[in-house]
Amino acid sequence: MRIDGTNIAVLQRVDLPLRASSDVEVEARGQGSAVVQVSYEYNLAVDGEEPAFFVSAVVDKTSTQSYLRLNVCTHYQEGKESNMAVMEVELPSGYVADTESLPGSPDIKRVDTTKGDTNVVIYFDRITRSKIFLTVCGHRTHRVVNTKAVPIVVYDYYNRRQSARISYELN
Repeated sequence: MRIDGTNIAVLQRVDLPLRASSDVEVEARGQGSAVVQVSYEYNLAVDGEEPAFFVSAVVDKTSTQSYLRLNVCTHYQEGKESNMAVMEVELPSGYVADTESLPGSPDIKRVDTTKGDTNVVIYFDRITRSKIFLTVCGHRTHRVVNTKAVPIVVYDYYNRRQSARISYELN
């Protein structure tokens, strides 16, 4: 395997073929320093695995046809507290986040939107066993027929295997 070092880059990544041998050689030349990380991941078929986080969502009764209020609850189930954690709340088709009302609390470190403001990403320093309640709001920009269920995912930033995922839909 060769990675061209003529251009200075912050990060270079090489994905090996699925059936690669168990031997990997890395060769570096020149001056300076480099960090090499090799990650190996595999999946096991495990029945009944319990999610590390609890997450639930309910469309608030005060929601209207043009404004969505989604009440979300989460807490950590795996131990005392998680590492830094992330919650991604996707909004149904036809809705964009109300960026003026993005959730804020001492538990929340940062809130961003992605995908044209249709996905709200909430960062927590940690999630503990205490329940965290928050409301994500959105404006309807387009009428969409037969909307499908959309996901909410909560995961440990440093260990994506510790996660939980649910879907919700508008009634």
